[in-house]
Amino acid sequence: MEGGIAGSYIRTSNEVELLVEDESGADVWVRKTAPSEVLPGGTLTYTVTVGNNGPAEAVNVVLRDHLPQGLTNATYSRPGEEARPWPSVLSLGDMPANSRVVITITATVEPDAPRILVNTAEAVSDTPDPNPANNISTARTRVIGPRDQAITDIVESVALQEAALAHILNAEGEKMQKFLQIETDAEELMELNRSVTNLLGATARLESVLQTKLRVVK
Repeated sequence: MEGGIAGSYIRTSNEVELLVEDESGADVWVRKTAPSEVLPGGTLTYTVTVGNNGPAEAVNVVLRDHLPQGLTNATYSRPGEEARPWPSVLSLGDMPANSRVVITITATVEPDAPRILVNTAEAVSDTPDPNPANNISTARTRVIGPRDQAITDIVESVALQEAALAHILNAEGEKMQKFLQIETDAEELMELNRSVTNLLGATARLESVLQTKLRVVK
């Protein structure tokens, strides 16, 4: 209904009950994504998608996104466009129903930026919105220092070495199973025993090294 409130209405006559859908509203939505971690001095990239689920055209859509403290030199771009300084409030014009636009925002992380960067984007229009709950989207990014990066590297190194060790042990186990299925003499069994003993010793030493690395992390 023109000039009324968006929604569904029931109109009753003397004979039938009619359900009249009001198609004057526009469900504008926004979704913001960002990496979970970033280094000081690095570049943080946000991807902001604004859409209109309809049913009507959204008039004068505006994206508001005030970047958090600790980010500088912010620019934005759309597909096929050159980067421009980010204005914090961006007019997207009118958006037809079932349309969307993607905006990429990049900024430099200052050395003394907060450990957690919280950024909220909001999209609104002049058209009544039947679902304002999806007009806001928030992304959180952790700023990791050199020690955090070192810990991450150590943990990844331990994980890779543990995976390699498991592969070696599995291969040796299969080899021993096949060896025991064939006829062998005492000397061959002794050689197998020495091989297993050496492998277990090497495994124990490697596990000790890996445990030491993990204790450093803690």
